[in-house]
Amino acid sequence: MTTKTQETTHSTHGTHGTRHLMSDKLSIRIGLSLMVLTAITVGVAQIDLGHVNFFVAMLVASIKASLVTLFFMGMKHEDGQNRTIFASAFVFLFIFIGLTAIDLFYRGNFSVTGVTSNPTSDAILESSDIQSAPADHHP
Repeated sequence: MTTKTQETTHSTHGTHGTRHLMSDKLSIRIGLSLMVLTAITVGVAQIDLGHVNFFVAMLVASIKASLVTLFFMGMKHEDGQNRTIFASAFVFLFIFIGLTAIDLFYRGNFSVTGVTSNPTSDAILESSDIQSAPADHHP
């Protein structure tokens, strides 16, 4: 048994919980587009374009990811708050990748010079030297 206030409160949620269904025709078109873009990715990988291959592959991958995100994950029909949260995840991902890249690309060339030793292997060598040492025989 529900009261008038419960019904009013529940109905004020708006479109919360509604689903946006894609038509079969749109699903097939998006699926075919993804297959064509995959074929383009494979085709570009077979052609040597130098360092441009990377950028073409990233462009095609970004388009494919956008199609999946917008249509199959339903981000096209989400409100602004969910889109902002989704986008902020990528902003932080790019920050983390960028900071790591800066560290890797601008780190000095530190090389170790001189003799390095491994304490474990040194201990094994010393114990084997003691065991293999000739014994003094006293008559």
